[in-house]
Amino acid sequence: MKKIKNLTALVPLLQNWVTILAIMLITFSCKKTTTPSNTIDNLFTEKIENIKLNEPVLFSYANPTNTAFVDWTITPNNNFAIEKSGNYATVKFSVAGVYTAIAKVGNKQATYIVTVVNTAYNNIATGFSVTASKVVGIAQNEEVVFTANNTTSTNIIWTITSGINTVTVAPDTKSATISFKNGNTATVTATDGSISQSRTVFINDPTSNNSIDTVPFILGDKIFITPSVQTDAFGVKTLNLSAKTSYNYQCNTDKILSTTDNTNYAVSYGGVAMSSTICSSIAPATCINSFVNIAAGSHPFTINYENKTYTGTIDVSATGKFTFSFINNGLLNIYPTEVQ
Repeated sequence: MKKIKNLTALVPLLQNWVTILAIMLITFSCKKTTTPSNTIDNLFTEKIENIKLNEPVLFSYANPTNTAFVDWTITPNNNFAIEKSGNYATVKFSVAGVYTAIAKVGNKQATYIVTVVNTAYNNIATGFSVTASKVVGIAQNEEVVFTANNTTSTNIIWTITSGINTVTVAPDTKSATISFKNGNTATVTATDGSISQSRTVFINDPTSNNSIDTVPFILGDKIFITPSVQTDAFGVKTLNLSAKTSYNYQCNTDKILSTTDNTNYAVSYGGVAMSSTICSSIAPATCINSFVNIAAGSHPFTINYENKTYTGTIDVSATGKFTFSFINNGLLNIYPTEVQ
């Protein structure tokens, strides 16, 4: 009986606790189901490390179907230059540090965390190379100095694809000061004997086609190269290299900016000429480069991509079979390696 009396005395106290608990659960439930109307949907956060000073980095907004204006915000809000085009922005950072770049449309955004190291982008390679004092955002008539590094030659030959305004070659031929009058891009090549190196630069030309923008490749983009052979009525063989990017850009008509050196069997991929607005149909950027009537034998083969040089060979048999000896890597892939 004593135990029953004690339990009976606890009933009012338990009822009070149940009432308090119920109120707490109702309050928590209401707060949990309430969603603010201005919630930001962060599509992804990507970390990008070891970016060099003034290295052009192309960021992309992650929603390819979006055609609205993309608002780019970078913090800290200094020590960088930005060029915008559709869903893309080319950014160069001039001071080392950690930056946050946010692309935002409405309540959706994409976030990049960028770590910039205190190393100059135009660093000199271990072999013969070409550097430029400026790569992106070059104004019309602005002088840019191109330098041939790691060479003892005093007979460097400089060639420029288009848009030349002025060219001044140093007496020792190891550098050339060039300004451009038109065009979105230009490729400058220095030739030291049988070795050629190229630099592609991007020009701000207000008189050019406003429907097209030229940009560097998206960071981490890859080039897939498909060789094929075309034979004309006279038996002359042409080796075609069809290339495409791994990433989509803005339109299915976007083209890879490229040049072909038929003397030294070299191809340079410098960036992308893309639509300045997003099309309803998008696809990888493409291009075709061709070598005509390559003689039988073994020939050096060079690919310049993102201002880096990769080398291999093309072996041509007496029967006209082309065999590539080229180490595929994380950026370039050639397949098939034999065509006829």
